[in-house]
Amino acid sequence: MPRHIQIHVVFLFSLIVPISSVVAETRVGIGALIDSSPGFFIPIETNGWLIEPSISAKKSKTDTINLVDNTRSKRDSRTATLGVGIFKNDPLVEKTFLYYGARLGFIRRKVKDNREASLILPAVSSVTDEDGYFIAPTIGVQYFFIPQFSAGIDMTFQYTRTDGEETTTSNGITVVVDAESSSFATTASVIVRYMF
Repeated sequence: MPRHIQIHVVFLFSLIVPISSVVAETRVGIGALIDSSPGFFIPIETNGWLIEPSISAKKSKTDTINLVDNTRSKRDSRTATLGVGIFKNDPLVEKTFLYYGARLGFIRRKVKDNREASLILPAVSSVTDEDGYFIAPTIGVQYFFIPQFSAGIDMTFQYTRTDGEETTTSNGITVVVDAESSSFATTASVIVRYMF
């Protein structure tokens, strides 16, 4: 594991450890994303704060045909994340809460691309294997239908930074290069939570 990832792991767990020392009224539950990128949470409400360790995984496959040279390209992409959200949790009106803060954590991504040979181009296959981190300032609203069950929506502006290797093979020649990427994304997610 690269050194910068080890440092981030220690930092992430240092944020979670103080949770066990909280003596005040604390509720723990389970939550899930209801969108195209499934994820699960363990929401912990305590003293006006919402802390949510999370895990998610996404897999996608595409298969396209280029009509110009009649070649097929396939892509298999897998992404996994492990993180924590730390939010201030303020009541707005009866049964409705506003939460704001950030989600941060680690990301692991693997992408396989294959293109068939055509009359003029050779077959090409590549594998990109990356890991890194993300930080996502977040704001959301949740409504409690009953004291234990809520549904909400949150908006995130996520910065992701990854690095790793890309291995490309064509005509029996393999080339390995460093892969590095940064991205920004804005997403809206529907989240349901059940508190015990």
